[in-house]
Amino acid sequence: MEHSLLYLYIKAVITDKNEIVMDVIDSLKFNTADFYDNILSNLKLDNTSDENIKIFNLFCIVAERKTIKSPTDIIVQKTRQAFENIIKKGIFDIKPLNLNDTKDIIENFSNIYINYIINSNSCPNIFKIELNDISFSCFYGSPDYLRETPIEIPNIINFWYQREQPFLTGKQILTRTILL
Repeated sequence: MEHSLLYLYIKAVITDKNEIVMDVIDSLKFNTADFYDNILSNLKLDNTSDENIKIFNLFCIVAERKTIKSPTDIIVQKTRQAFENIIKKGIFDIKPLNLNDTKDIIENFSNIYINYIINSNSCPNIFKIELNDISFSCFYGSPDYLRETPIEIPNIINFWYQREQPFLTGKQILTRTILL
């Protein structure tokens, strides 16, 4: 895993009473194969929102400000290429996941996100935010292209931020949970 980046998958369920319940999988708590396996297992669960609950699947990169741009650009470019292939060739052609490959976490994380977008018939979207000295790039899917991020997305990130209290130690992002 890349040591200066925190890869984060959040499945957030928001109830009709605006309560947030989250299942969080991050690259600090899980080794590479477990990280991917847990995300894929979670995505196989019911992701259907209804009138009582809204479900959001967020694929986030968390880093210090000066290192967030490059991995964000990689995911944006890979997503764009995948959709250009679908439009031009009518095929979805990405490399199969190699869950034991620690060198290409950004590649595998991107592929999981793109697979999620395509399998859920969603449009790719991104939400970026800076909280103190930490930057977030969160990728998610929506039923259609959104010009404005749904208010629930920043609320989810703020909820996670308050609970985990991430901080920089050198160039590494750590969270309160990993220290406990």
